[in-house]
Amino acid sequence: EDQQRLLRQVVQQCVDKIVDGKMIEKMPRSIRAFAGFIANLQKMYAPDRNDSLVGGFIMLRFINPSLITPEFFLSQDVQLSPLDRRNLTLITKTIQNISNQKDFH
Repeated sequence: EDQQRLLRQVVQQCVDKIVDGKMIEKMPRSIRAFAGFIANLQKMYAPDRNDSLVGGFIMLRFINPSLITPEFFLSQDVQLSPLDRRNLTLITKTIQNISNQKDFH
């Protein structure tokens, strides 16, 4: 239970940073434009999906890879232990499920 609580806290902190308007403004314009294109297609062809397609795409293609392999995005000097890698994997999977609007019950 303590591990679940800690995972929730870490995931919440990550999600708060990801959806912060300042972070969205820092996102490259081409990615924001592509997200807008997906949103428009979603409204036309899958209006019942809300924003799950856009969020799922952004998370799957851009944010999750940087979370799970920070050494490729931050610094080659990053050394992760197997436990660190496992924790990042759990965080990434949880955030991806949130972005896909999966139910956790």
